[in-house]
Amino acid sequence: MDKRGVESEHFKYFRKLIPSFPEGEVWHEDAPDFLIHAEKGLIGIEHRQLFQESPTGERPLQAREHEIDNILVVAKEHAELRGMPPVHVTFIFRGGQNNTRGLDKQTRLNLGREITKAVNKNLPQENESVKITYPDTGKRGFPEEITHVFLNRYGKQHKWTYCEAVESLFDCRGVLQQAIDAKANKLLSYKNTRHLTECWLLIVANGLRHSGSFAINEPERNHTYSSPFDRTYFLNYSDPQPLFCLKTKNDV
Repeated sequence: MDKRGVESEHFKYFRKLIPSFPEGEVWHEDAPDFLIHAEKGLIGIEHRQLFQESPTGERPLQAREHEIDNILVVAKEHAELRGMPPVHVTFIFRGGQNNTRGLDKQTRLNLGREITKAVNKNLPQENESVKITYPDTGKRGFPEEITHVFLNRYGKQHKWTYCEAVESLFDCRGVLQQAIDAKANKLLSYKNTRHLTECWLLIVANGLRHSGSFAINEPERNHTYSSPFDRTYFLNYSDPQPLFCLKTKNDV
C-alpha cells in the first residue's frame, strides 16, 4: 500500500473510534491531509505516522518491513496462480532481526514460494483453522524467522498478513512531542489558506510492526504536551484501547 493508501486506512479507522465524529464530505488533500466539510465549518486533520529510529549502522526498520510485505505479496500471488483454496494467513515474525544489507529480488521470490508451499502443506479443511507455533513452524516447512502461523478457511478470498514479536519502546513522551513539533509549523499556513474552523493532528503508530512498536502507559497518557492543534490524537494499532486524545497546552 502506498503512502496515500496508508493515510486513508488510518483515517477510516480513526473515524470509527470516535462516536461523535463530525459528519460531512471528506476530501483527501495534502495541506492538511484531510478536510471535513462539516456543518459548523471546515475541519482539517493532519496525519503523522510514528516510527522508531534504527540502531546506528542498520537500515531503517521500515526497509525490512517493506521486504516482508513484498515476500508475502509474492506468496499470495503464487497461491492464487497455483489455484490454492482461499485462506487467511497471519504470520508472526521474530522481531529485532535487522541488518545492513537487504534481500535481493530473487531471494524474496524464493522465500515467497517457499512460504506458499508450506502453507499449502498445512491447509486446514474448509471452515476450519490451524495454529502452528515454534518450533513446529520449522518442522512444517516455514522459514526460521517465522515463529507462529495462523491459518483459517472461513473466507472466500486470500488474505496474507504479518506482525512482529518485538519489545515496545517505553517512555515515548519525547518522541510524541517531536512528532507534534514537526507538524506545528504548518498549522498557521493551513488555517490561513484553507480558512479552517479547527485543525486536528492524528499521530499513528502501527504497533504490529517493529518500526511502530511504542508502549503507551500512564506517563504518556498523563503528560501535558505542547501543541497548537485544536485536538491532538494518538492512535496505536496494538493497544487494547488504541485511541486517546493527548493532554495539550498551546504555548504559542
